[in-house]
Amino acid sequence: MPAPKISRRQFLQGCSAAIASMAGARLTNLAFAKQDNPSDTLVVVFLRGGWDALNVVPPLQGDDRGFYEKARPDIKISDLLTLNDQFGLHPALAPLHELYQAGKMGVVHAVGLDHDTRSHFDAQEYIELGTPGSKNTTSGWITRHLQETGVSSILPVVSTAGQPTSLLNFVPTVNVNSPSDFSQWGNDLLASQQTALRQMYQGESLLHRAGARTLDALNIVSLLVNQEYQPSNGAFYNDDELGQQLKTIARMIKLE
Repeated sequence: MPAPKISRRQFLQGCSAAIASMAGARLTNLAFAKQDNPSDTLVVVFLRGGWDALNVVPPLQGDDRGFYEKARPDIKISDLLTLNDQFGLHPALAPLHELYQAGKMGVVHAVGLDHDTRSHFDAQEYIELGTPGSKNTTSGWITRHLQETGVSSILPVVSTAGQPTSLLNFVPTVNVNSPSDFSQWGNDLLASQQTALRQMYQGESLLHRAGARTLDALNIVSLLVNQEYQPSNGAFYNDDELGQQLKTIARMIKLE
């Protein structure tokens, strides 16, 4: 099947609708942001440990295939899933191949930094800040994107295990490791105490707005705590860190 055609303009328009980011060692950080249309969601997975592109999307034939097999005689991948005339997909990624064939996934080759560095950690910072060669930037690239396009949700960003650098200085971020950890009040907090907290955070200062936003977020996330989530469309989440984070994000998207 020929590769799906998508223009640069279409890609950027898709990115501006909504964005989600996952970052951190072992994919430990997750963030979600969206605008008014819940069907427009972009999930960005940041693989901090690295991504061996030649192991995931190897060349299929021609000179490139010859160079590939010569360089990797013992670890070359065969039985590839065909993407186009040049490249194939690792057979373990069959679900992604289905998305590709449906025109819902594309592969962008030879993308990297234009600033040389031998530091893995510096490279990560450059990518998340969006400013290769400079680590003094005061905001992450997702922060700047959201500030430019705007978001209108009580939970504009949900981040697990801390805020990733790509969201540096994005104030309306709610840190949630899982809905159960971000419980609303607990059994010992009465309605009168909730009312008292609301009264404390009435006002227009940054502190007042942050407090009110946190209380609103607590009310929303607490709806998930006592509900057993049932994935739809045959989705299955492994009982590991990444699987549970993706499940949390799915729940948040549907909640919004």
